[in-house]
Amino acid sequence: INALQLSSAFVLSSADGSARYMSLPLPNVVKISGSGDGFAPTLMPNGRVMGINHHQSDPNIWCYDRSIRAECQGYPKKLGAANGMSPMIVRQGLKLYIGDDSAGNSYGQQGRIYCWDAERDSACGASPVVEGGGYVGPVEIGDQLYVWTRNGAIDCYDPKNNLQRCVGFNPVAMGVNAINSQYWWEFGNDILAIGKRIFIANTEGKLACFDTNTHSKCSNWVANPINTNKGFSDVFKRFDANGQVTGLCV
Repeated sequence: INALQLSSAFVLSSADGSARYMSLPLPNVVKISGSGDGFAPTLMPNGRVMGINHHQSDPNIWCYDRSIRAECQGYPKKLGAANGMSPMIVRQGLKLYIGDDSAGNSYGQQGRIYCWDAERDSACGASPVVEGGGYVGPVEIGDQLYVWTRNGAIDCYDPKNNLQRCVGFNPVAMGVNAINSQYWWEFGNDILAIGKRIFIANTEGKLACFDTNTHSKCSNWVANPINTNKGFSDVFKRFDANGQVTGLCV
């Protein structure tokens, strides 16, 4: 093997992601595992691959530089904020917006969204504590960041306004709460954005849909949330033979 490219529909479906060739073998070790594992790998436009360790009180941000085929100079670096089992990252340009997976706070999560500037290699601020004090997410729609809170609401934060709540947005109760996933083999959540809609599910057996166009629950669902099988929470797209999204699965 001399190259690796991510091409699975689950990774790069409907032009939702990006792929980049990486020469193998990697000649220099980059410690993305170790304490907390190398979670949420993110491809950067400057050729770096970055991510964060998870379930830690002060996790590392790790970085691999393809141009030198080695760890980025000065990394790993500290975010300076705790995170949970499944922190999610949204990339906008050379900035990372890092979730702290705070539906529970077993590692000291504060319930904020954090900014990391990959050009200056330093932190670039944080959101206020989100609605309800903790959340799952974020996901991105229209350059805005949406989270699903521990008290069952969809909330919105704007990177263009220093991660303040989106202007004019009021948290929307969804009837299903993000739950503590510290014991991930039994309890979990997921949030997925498709088009202008956000889908949320947890292992209590609930799936709900939020429409960012109307800032309300999806109106064409007869029931919202709907019941699913308990113990299942990962939400993913269903495709037809032509690669078009025809639904979603849990």
